[in-house]
Amino acid sequence: QTEGWNAALAYAQFKNSAGLTLKGYLGDVSTTLGSTKLNFSYGSNEAETTTTTKTRNRTLGLGATVPLTGEMDLILTAYQVKRTRTAAVDDGFNRMVSFLEYKLSKRTKLYAELDYTKWKNAYQGAGLKDTASGLSLGILHTF
Repeated sequence: QTEGWNAALAYAQFKNSAGLTLKGYLGDVSTTLGSTKLNFSYGSNEAETTTTTKTRNRTLGLGATVPLTGEMDLILTAYQVKRTRTAAVDDGFNRMVSFLEYKLSKRTKLYAELDYTKWKNAYQGAGLKDTASGLSLGILHTF
Protein backbone atom coordinates (compact mmCIF):
# COMPACT_ATOMS: atom_id res chain seq x y z
CA GLN A 1 0.00 0.00 0.00
CA THR A 2 1.42 3.34 -1.07
CA GLU A 3 0.26 6.39 0.88
CA GLY A 4 1.39 9.12 -1.49
CA TRP A 5 4.40 10.77 -3.00
CA ASN A 6 6.31 13.92 -2.09
CA ALA A 7 8.82 15.80 -4.21
CA ALA A 8 11.06 18.81 -3.74
CA LEU A 9 13.38 20.71 -6.04
CA ALA A 10 15.78 23.52 -5.16
CA TYR A 11 18.17 25.65 -7.23
CA ALA A 12 20.62 28.33 -6.17
CA GLN A 13 23.29 30.42 -7.83
CA PHE A 14 25.86 32.63 -6.12
CA LYS A 15 28.72 34.89 -7.18
CA ASN A 16 31.64 35.87 -5.01
CA SER A 17 33.40 39.25 -5.01
CA ALA A 18 35.78 38.02 -7.75
CA GLY A 19 32.81 37.17 -9.98
CA LEU A 20 33.23 33.38 -9.70
CA THR A 21 29.96 31.44 -9.67
CA LEU A 22 28.57 28.52 -7.72
CA LYS A 23 25.44 26.88 -9.12
CA GLY A 24 23.62 23.97 -7.57
CA TYR A 25 20.39 22.06 -7.56
CA LEU A 26 18.88 19.25 -5.51
CA GLY A 27 15.85 17.08 -6.16
CA ASP A 28 14.18 14.61 -3.81
CA VAL A 29 11.30 12.17 -4.14
CA SER A 30 9.86 10.24 -1.21
CA THR A 31 6.98 7.90 -0.59
CA THR A 32 5.60 5.76 2.18
CA LEU A 33 5.17 2.06 1.61
CA GLY A 34 3.30 0.54 4.53
CA SER A 35 5.02 2.13 7.53
CA THR A 36 8.39 2.52 5.77
CA LYS A 37 9.43 5.86 4.27
CA LEU A 38 11.60 5.64 1.13
CA ASN A 39 13.71 8.50 -0.30
CA PHE A 40 15.61 9.12 -3.52
CA SER A 41 17.67 12.27 -4.08
CA TYR A 42 19.99 13.67 -6.72
CA GLY A 43 21.99 16.85 -6.53
CA SER A 44 24.67 18.61 -8.50
CA ASN A 45 26.77 21.69 -7.92
CA GLU A 46 29.39 23.38 -10.04
CA ALA A 47 31.85 25.95 -8.73
CA GLU A 48 34.29 28.11 -10.61
CA THR A 49 37.43 27.79 -8.50
CA THR A 50 39.36 30.21 -10.73
CA THR A 51 38.47 31.97 -13.97
CA THR A 52 39.69 28.90 -15.90
CA THR A 53 38.90 25.95 -13.58
CA LYS A 54 35.74 24.34 -12.25
CA THR A 55 34.79 21.66 -9.75
CA ARG A 56 31.56 19.70 -10.13
CA ASN A 57 30.05 17.36 -7.53
CA ARG A 58 27.12 15.05 -8.23
CA THR A 59 25.40 13.19 -5.40
CA LEU A 60 22.93 10.31 -5.66
CA GLY A 61 21.21 9.20 -2.45
CA LEU A 62 18.87 6.39 -1.44
CA GLY A 63 17.34 5.97 1.98
CA ALA A 64 14.69 4.33 4.11
CA THR A 65 13.22 4.90 7.56
CA VAL A 66 11.81 1.69 9.01
CA PRO A 67 9.80 1.87 12.24
CA LEU A 68 10.72 -1.14 14.39
CA THR A 69 8.44 -0.25 17.31
CA GLY A 70 6.51 2.84 18.33
CA GLU A 71 9.67 4.24 19.93
CA MET A 72 12.42 2.82 17.71
CA ASP A 73 13.35 3.54 14.08
CA LEU A 74 16.03 2.08 11.83
CA ILE A 75 17.31 4.60 9.28
CA LEU A 76 19.38 3.35 6.35
CA THR A 77 21.01 5.47 3.67
CA ALA A 78 23.56 5.07 0.93
CA TYR A 79 24.95 7.73 -1.32
CA GLN A 80 27.49 8.18 -4.04
CA VAL A 81 29.45 11.36 -4.73
CA LYS A 82 31.27 11.87 -8.02
CA ARG A 83 33.61 14.84 -8.45
CA THR A 84 35.15 16.18 -11.64
CA ARG A 85 37.72 18.98 -11.70
CA THR A 86 39.47 20.84 -14.48
CA ALA A 87 42.82 19.16 -15.24
CA ALA A 88 42.46 16.66 -12.37
CA VAL A 89 41.55 12.99 -12.02
CA ASP A 90 37.85 12.29 -11.40
CA ASP A 91 37.22 11.04 -7.88
CA GLY A 92 34.47 10.61 -5.31
CA PHE A 93 33.22 8.24 -2.66
CA ASN A 94 30.45 5.84 -1.69
CA ARG A 95 29.06 5.97 1.84
CA MET A 96 26.56 3.84 3.77
CA VAL A 97 25.10 5.04 7.05
CA SER A 98 22.69 3.39 9.47
CA PHE A 99 21.04 4.89 12.54
CA LEU A 100 19.09 3.21 15.28
CA GLU A 101 17.01 5.83 17.09
CA TYR A 102 15.08 5.36 20.32
CA LYS A 103 12.57 8.08 21.25
CA LEU A 104 12.62 8.90 24.95
CA SER A 105 10.03 11.65 24.51
CA LYS A 106 8.57 13.91 21.82
CA ARG A 107 11.78 16.01 21.77
CA THR A 108 14.51 13.65 23.00
CA LYS A 109 16.03 10.54 21.46
CA LEU A 110 19.02 8.28 21.85
CA TYR A 111 20.88 7.15 18.75
CA ALA A 112 23.57 4.80 17.56
CA GLU A 113 25.16 5.38 14.15
CA LEU A 114 27.40 3.15 12.06
CA ASP A 115 28.97 4.23 8.76
CA TYR A 116 31.29 2.93 6.07
CA THR A 117 33.00 5.00 3.35
CA LYS A 118 35.03 3.96 0.31
CA TRP A 119 36.92 6.76 -1.45
CA LYS A 120 37.97 6.73 -5.10
CA ASN A 121 41.23 8.14 -6.49
CA ALA A 122 42.46 9.75 -3.25
CA TYR A 123 39.38 11.96 -2.71
CA GLN A 124 40.20 11.90 1.02
CA GLY A 125 43.84 12.89 0.47
CA ALA A 126 46.95 11.28 -0.98
CA GLY A 127 48.53 8.52 1.07
CA LEU A 128 45.49 7.90 3.28
CA LYS A 129 43.46 4.68 3.49
CA ASP A 130 40.74 4.36 0.85
CA THR A 131 38.14 3.02 3.31
CA ALA A 132 36.92 4.09 6.73
CA SER A 133 34.20 3.19 9.18
CA GLY A 134 32.78 4.99 12.16
CA LEU A 135 30.51 4.58 15.14
CA SER A 136 28.79 7.24 17.18
CA LEU A 137 26.41 7.17 20.11
CA GLY A 138 24.50 10.11 21.42
CA ILE A 139 21.44 11.88 22.65
CA LEU A 140 19.55 14.48 20.65
CA HIS A 141 17.25 16.99 22.30
CA THR A 142 15.26 19.50 20.28
CA PHE A 143 14.60 22.86 21.96
